Order: sequence, then C-alpha cells, then structure tokens
Amino acid sequence: MSQETGESESLGNTSSQQEIQSISNKIEREITPEEKIDLADELDIRREDTRSILAKTMIWILGGTYLLSVVVSGLVLFVPVEKEEERTERFTYSKDVFTLLITNQVGLIGAVLGFYFGSSRSKK
Repeated sequence: MSQETGESESLGNTSSQQEIQSISNKIEREITPEEKIDLADELDIRREDTRSILAKTMIWILGGTYLLSVVVSGLVLFVPVEKEEERTERFTYSKDVFTLLITNQVGLIGAVLGFYFGSSRSKK
C-alpha cells in the first residue's frame, strides 16, 4: 500500500520536479533540499495567483456579456419603430443571438475553470 502511495505522489509531482530541475540547471551551484521546497512553494503560489486572475477575468467577461445583452435588448425594445412586427422581430433576433452567446460562454468558462481549479498539486 505504501508503494502505491509513493508511486502516485511521484507521478503527480513529475511536472513540478521537472520545473525545479530546469531552474536548478541554470544555477551555478547545487540547490539544497530546503531551496527545492521553497521553489516548489513559489511555483504553487504563482499557479494560484494565475488561477485567481483567470477566474476573475472570465467572470468579468461573462458579466459584461450579460450587461451588454440587457442594454441591447432594452435598445431594441425602446427605439421607435414604424411597425410592431419589426420590434418583435428585432427582439427575437437579439434574444436568440445572446442566448447562443451566453450559453457558449458559460460552457467554455465552466470547462476552463474546472480544469484549472481541478488540477491542483497534492501536498506531501
């Protein structure tokens, strides 16, 4: 059982170990084990910062899309038109466009955020 745990931990940390190794190759002297731990912690902090920025940016984009859809729908409804059928047709068209746009955005944002937040490195 302990072998399986050790193997899974070593497989999960392969990319971090490769990053640490590439950094240590650039340095003239050998990196101590304490410095390797500090580098791994620094990489984790940077990943979390990137995830936070990504999440906030995507939420702002989605919020902007919702706001834009409300503004455009309001303009379509309140801009004077000669025929009532034309207003109904415009509203239906704008509603369909924003439905497609928002549905696709929610799916993509959910997939991206799920990937980035679901792929965290396990601690020893």
